[in-house]
Formats: sequence, structure tokens, C-alpha cells
Amino acid sequence: MLRQRTFLAIVITAGFASATHAQTMKYQFKEGDKLHYVMEQKTKSTMTLAGSDIVMKVDATLRLSWQVVKVEPNGNAQVKVKVVHSKMAMDSLLGIVEVDSSKDKDGPSDIAGKMLGQMNKAIASMEITGIMLPTGEMKDVKVSEETTKAMRGIPGAADLGDLAHPDNFKD
Repeated sequence: MLRQRTFLAIVITAGFASATHAQTMKYQFKEGDKLHYVMEQKTKSTMTLAGSDIVMKVDATLRLSWQVVKVEPNGNAQVKVKVVHSKMAMDSLLGIVEVDSSKDKDGPSDIAGKMLGQMNKAIASMEITGIMLPTGEMKDVKVSEETTKAMRGIPGAADLGDLAHPDNFKD
């Protein structure tokens, strides 16, 4: 009877241990993989000006193409990420503006549209490389020269800090 209880306790303990281990997620890349993702970001900003709340909403949809260049034995993967399509919409005091990298070659002519159009164009040309750990953390992020140039060309970019700094792309 004691042996049966001991055996049962070992089986139950092993079951809990394997169930706990199974809950740990990790990325497992294969060299040469080409992965496609869609990322949507919705931002709502509120600022108070002269006692009135001013709301601005920006929605962005990006289609990303990932290429797994190399995978190390520890699971770290060297990846190249390119934005293949970018679409943005902004609803602000200046009105509603929409831009699409595959449709808008010249972009809108109004001030808000021009600014959003240039930002969208810069994002649509984005290319970064880095090392992605199995945990999902990005290390050694490098931004292409074309991306850096496009980001710095956005009107008012100098007032926003270094938009093309690699730390901005880690998440």
C-alpha cells in the first residue's frame, strides 16, 4: 500500500512538473523561414487646452515580412524585418486623414495629411535587423540607413527625439 501511494505521489508530481513546464512559451525559428505578420496599433491621445479636452486618434496597420537569416544552437535567431505595407488614419482637430503606402504616391495636400503621409512613407520603407531570443526579446537591433533617412525627413522629427534610434524598434 505504501509503494502504491509513493508511486502515485511521484506520478502526480511529475504530471504537475510537466504541466508547468509546458506553459513556458518560446519562439522556435528555422533558418530560411519567411514569416508574415499584420500589426495593428490604435492610439488615442487627449490633451486639455484652455479648459477643453482635445482628442486625437491614430490607427496604423502594418504588414511585416520577416526573414530568418540564421539560427544559433541556443535558439537565438538573426532576423530581417521589412514593412511591406503601411496604412494610417488620423482623426484630430484638423479633420480625418487617411494614407496608404500602396495607393497614395503623392499623398494628401493639406498640412495634417502631408505630415501623416511623410510619416507613413517613412514607416512603409522601414527595414531593421536584429537578434530575436526564444523569449521574444530583441537584441542588437540595427535600423537601415534608408529608414533612418526617411524618419529624419519627417517634418518636426527633430522635436521628437531620435525616431530612428534602434531602441525604438525593440518592442
